[in-house]
This record gives sequence, C-alpha cells and structure tokens, in this order.
Amino acid sequence: MNTILHALACYNSNVNLELAGILREMPAEKLSAKTGAYFPTILDAAVHILISDINMVKRFKTAFPESIALGSTLLLSDDTARIKKEAESGLEKFLDYRKQLDPVISAFVDELDGETLDFIIKYNNYRGEPVEAAAWKLLLTIFNHQAHHRGGISVMLDIAGVKNDFSGTLAKI
Repeated sequence: MNTILHALACYNSNVNLELAGILREMPAEKLSAKTGAYFPTILDAAVHILISDINMVKRFKTAFPESIALGSTLLLSDDTARIKKEAESGLEKFLDYRKQLDPVISAFVDELDGETLDFIIKYNNYRGEPVEAAAWKLLLTIFNHQAHHRGGISVMLDIAGVKNDFSGTLAKI
C-alpha cells in the first residue's frame, strides 16, 4: 500500500509542477477568464484543490502530531481563509503555497507504515458531518480529488487554447 501511495504522491507532485509551468506561461486574462465551469476560472479551480489539500493535511497533522513532515511547514498552522484569499489574489502566491505543500505530502507518505496507514482519523467534514476513515483512504481521497479537478482544469485549458496533457502516469512516478 505504501508503494502505491508513494507513487500517487510523486505523480501528483510532478503533475502539479507541470501545471504550474503551464499557468506561469498563460496570459493573466486567460487565467482569470470565466469558463462556465463549476469553478468559474482556471485559478479558482486550482485554488480549490490547494485549499482542499491543506484542510485534509491539517486533519493528518492533528491525528499524527509526531510527524516530522507535517511539522515542517507553517502552512498547516496558518489560517486557511487567509491562505485562500492570498492564493486567489494572484498566481505567484498560489504557486508558492502549492510548492510548499506537495513536498510535505510526499514526506508524510514516506513516514507511514502499515499501522499508521490503518489508523482511523475522525473529523467533521465541511458540512459538519462526522467522518471516520483509515489514513490510507484519506490519502487516496486527496490524490483522487486532485486528479478529478485537474481534469476540469485540463478542459478549461483546452477551451482557452492552451496545450496541456496530464496523462502518462508511468513517466511521472
């Protein structure tokens, strides 16, 4: 299981770097153009992924306070609403936060063993509903959520005429 999670963490980190490169090259007007998608702009969708990841990783930090990886960044102690506002204000701040978070996720996955992967994490979701799930399931949720929304970003990039391709998993792990 840890090998698979490590591969997914590596893939997501590499694809997020690829996406960052694409977004850096885009004109600001395309990045903030309304697309008609659920998240109105490309930046809105990217920020959603980031904030969701931060919120989920904060749950891991609470469950695993001894984690060196999760204690290595102030990002997980910061106010998520403030981070969101800053990330929405401009591409560079968003990219800075993404660049900080991905190595933390990868390092955290590297710390896990069979016992911690099966550890049950309890929290309330964004609707206030109680959730209980094994750590490995929550990690899969993070990676799947990223891939899902990057698919939406890929379509928005296609519509904007911006070349992108987030497939080729083997080459990115």
